Amino acid sequence: MVAEHRREIDPTEEETRARERDVRAAVSARHGLRLAALLLVPPGSVPRTSSGKVARAACRARFLDGGFDPW
Repeated sequence: MVAEHRREIDPTEEETRARERDVRAAVSARHGLRLAALLLVPPGSVPRTSSGKVARAACRARFLDGGFDPW
């Protein structure tokens, strides 16, 4: 899972770990899934289509290629 953190924050490593635990717990509780990977990236990092939707295929390819720079 790739997610952008909010623009108005600059998370510390400790805050990032805490948010990661929160997200993993929420996904597990809501969907019954364990996330294999979770990457928090700066705002604007996730590729989008011309209409503003997340470009899932491009995001997946970039993630698998190691093309995201974590915060």
